[in-house]
Amino acid sequence: MRYRIIVIILGVLLIFSFWDIYDDLYLGFDFSHLFVESLFFIFIGWLFIFFFKTLLNQTRSIEKLKSDNKALKEKSKYWKIKTSKIRSNIRNDIENQLKEWGLTETEITVAFLVIRGYSFMQIANLLKKSERTARQQAIEIYKKSGFNSRAEFTAFFLESIFELEDEEAFFD
Repeated sequence: MRYRIIVIILGVLLIFSFWDIYDDLYLGFDFSHLFVESLFFIFIGWLFIFFFKTLLNQTRSIEKLKSDNKALKEKSKYWKIKTSKIRSNIRNDIENQLKEWGLTETEITVAFLVIRGYSFMQIANLLKKSERTARQQAIEIYKKSGFNSRAEFTAFFLESIFELEDEEAFFD
């Protein structure tokens, strides 16, 4: 938007500058005056071309980003459909494990948000609680599950999801 306004202003200046030079040539002004006006016209023309190219590049870049974003949304939709049954099974398995540890429904909700990587502040905002309450619930979850930290708790679930058949071959 900013470059569009600059290009319009420079275009108007370019037109008026050209008109002034044409008018001066027609009326017969001296060479030094025409020289200064010509330099101004060339400078404004150069600025106009520079900002016009910049505007075009920005427009192309924005269009490419929109196109890439659309393609990523399509891929995301594809993967959501493709993995929906797997995700549902994993969610059910995790929920069963959380219930097995004796977590309450609220703690299960907090546990899922912890596993998804939400901060305590984000969890508190989502559940309309204080950050301290969210943190205390997480600590209670860790105690009931037998883990000492968020990292251990989330790793328990994520390691099984991303477990590799031949882990050593993966890192070679």
